[in-house]
Amino acid sequence: MSVNPAEPVNLVIIGVSFSARGLLETLNKKFKKFPKNLQVTLIDRRDYFEGSTCSPRYLVDPPLFDIVTKHIKDMYPSFNFIHGKADSVLPGNLVRVFRYQDGRLSDVAEEIPYDYLVVSTGSQYKVFKGFHETLAQRREEVHQFSQKVRNAQHILIAGGGSVAVELVGEVIDMYPKKQITIVHSGKSLLAGKYSVPFLKARGVNIVSDTKLVLDDVREPDNIIQLNNANEPLPMQVYRTDKGQEIQADLLFNCTGYRMPESVFQQHFPDSLTATHEIKVQPSLKVVGFENVFALGDAIHAPGTAKIAANLPKQVNAVADNIIASIKGKKATARFIKAMPTPGLVTIGRTYGILMAMPVFGYVPHGAHWSKLKTGFFEKSAPKSPEFPV
Repeated sequence: MSVNPAEPVNLVIIGVSFSARGLLETLNKKFKKFPKNLQVTLIDRRDYFEGSTCSPRYLVDPPLFDIVTKHIKDMYPSFNFIHGKADSVLPGNLVRVFRYQDGRLSDVAEEIPYDYLVVSTGSQYKVFKGFHETLAQRREEVHQFSQKVRNAQHILIAGGGSVAVELVGEVIDMYPKKQITIVHSGKSLLAGKYSVPFLKARGVNIVSDTKLVLDDVREPDNIIQLNNANEPLPMQVYRTDKGQEIQADLLFNCTGYRMPESVFQQHFPDSLTATHEIKVQPSLKVVGFENVFALGDAIHAPGTAKIAANLPKQVNAVADNIIASIKGKKATARFIKAMPTPGLVTIGRTYGILMAMPVFGYVPHGAHWSKLKTGFFEKSAPKSPEFPV
């Protein structure tokens, strides 16, 4: 496959997420050899890539953090990397950016031109996805928080989805005598037929059909605002919507992700839903654009779960459409709502639950096996593809 070597083509990617990484690797494979006139610029407010799907484990066992993180410059040395905030997409194929300088955002805006733009800013999930700008800061946060977990006497978990179940599994695996309470609004935990008896057998207290009242809880509570991690944690009283009081010295709010501030908000608000998800066409072009794509957690794709297993079809569609457009052909690749995907919920280092989701309905099938995380961490570890300089 070849492209016209006479004209430079600027591909700008906002957000070095799982989906962006997958897109770059897919483009590399489909091109056979990355065209030298394809100039790639990566923009991210963090200077590192983090395999955050593994965070429930490395928040308990921090040495694993370094397996799934890497400086972006080291991952993609031949690309232009801007460590900064992509503020907004501007009319005229421009992105306004503020760079980080000496640990602070510059007051001076830059306008970065693009021929093709990909937005893969993902979603936000406090603690489980890093917010710090540098890898050193995030590593310190993970180590400090793991000490909080170690020192806590009673850990309270809000939420009953995959993040909550995996986190509790990691904690009880590392600290089997730790007191843990899960409070969630559902009738049962995720894959409850298997997760509930497994966790209860290990002493976890599960309170169902109940919500924690978090409106008056300092945000983020006991999570980002870290004091001396070696000190005992103060007990706090939390209340449920049914009037129950629960004492705990560490709270994890696992009630879900939220969308980050969008680069389309200022000039192209019609490209966003009311919840700030990005509206896309079946080609994954952003609504209102012909040369701007979006993928991953950031997009509005009803009926498609925001899980890593659904990324390959999105990545292939965007890669095929960018390549076709560069070659002067019509972008015909489409992302069709992903079929239900088997899900894996790991519980500690040696157990897990496999959930098979057939076309009609959701039927969990449990299967426990050993060393689940080993392969998962190897798959999540960032690698540096052989892109040309």
